[in-house]
Amino acid sequence: MGFDGITLMKINRFSYILFCFFTLTFSGCEQSDLKSATSEIGHHFFFDKRLSFNHTKSCASCHAPSLAFSDGYRTSISAEGKSVLHNAPSLLNIAAMHFFDWANDSIQDLETQMHRPLYNHNPIELGLDIHWNELKTLIIQDKTYQKLFKEANISIDSIGPEIVIHTITAYLKQLNSLQSPYDSFLKGNQHALREEQQQGMKLFFSSRLKCSTCHGGIYFSNATINNKKDSVYFNIGLYNIKNQHSYPYEDFGLGMNTHLEKDNGRYKVPSLRNVMITSPYMHDGSLANIQDVIKHYAQGGSVDSLNPHIGNGKNNTYKHANIQGFSISDLEKKALISFLESLTDTSYLHQNYFLNPWEN
Repeated sequence: MGFDGITLMKINRFSYILFCFFTLTFSGCEQSDLKSATSEIGHHFFFDKRLSFNHTKSCASCHAPSLAFSDGYRTSISAEGKSVLHNAPSLLNIAAMHFFDWANDSIQDLETQMHRPLYNHNPIELGLDIHWNELKTLIIQDKTYQKLFKEANISIDSIGPEIVIHTITAYLKQLNSLQSPYDSFLKGNQHALREEQQQGMKLFFSSRLKCSTCHGGIYFSNATINNKKDSVYFNIGLYNIKNQHSYPYEDFGLGMNTHLEKDNGRYKVPSLRNVMITSPYMHDGSLANIQDVIKHYAQGGSVDSLNPHIGNGKNNTYKHANIQGFSISDLEKKALISFLESLTDTSYLHQNYFLNPWEN
């Protein structure tokens, strides 16, 4: 028997209180000033376009602070101007994740994940390996980096490319965002959510819609609450090409790495925090807005009538059992969207640590 919406909300609130109590990173769930000399080097690397082989892209080019560290494209654009395989997810609260890649469950730490944008050649994203010697010279000669490395007690003359990965990872681990109206409501401010938003919250946690089945925990992603791939990677019926239970050949999800047919079309469930400013949605950005997302789940899968993706995702054999569709009225949709808006936190934009240090 499933929990009703009120019970699930109580569970979520209790989980939030426990999180605040046991997590040293936060005091009363307020972000502490954890900035270190090492992470400040990573802060500068993250926004430095010289990191790319042709000086056109930085990490922030695909993960912009104003878009909750996403980029607004269906899939991101490489330093060569080519589309990469997947949509750029938000990096806020990324340290809470147990999995980091849309379709590779073997990557379970941030430093390993960093290798893809830095070293990937299909297409070249940043191409660190192509121009490391040139970049190292630029770093050594740059007065800002000289000062930062001295403060971190790291010899700048002997650095290798691993320092880029290490320091950017240290930076990413501190990009925390837990100051939304929803957080205020969980901490006891009954006026933080409007009545409509509270109705939407009940719908979100209801057994009818089952949203929280995959988007669980205080970060609204199962990838933050366990490290079992079967609880994190799902086929949601986004495609069913020619009704043969397949996804686009160039990107068929977890199955590309596991080589198991049952894993075709499975992708990591993302966090819904700041979801209203991270469109378009899904691993390939194929759903343009939140209304399309709700329609997809209400139908129990997406219907595509155009080649080459013609087919009804609802009938995909490998679709997760929870994606069965549901009835929802226009008023309920409005309330649900209103609740999702309450997960938005842009307060971090007032902190220099989240912004481009080269522009300050």
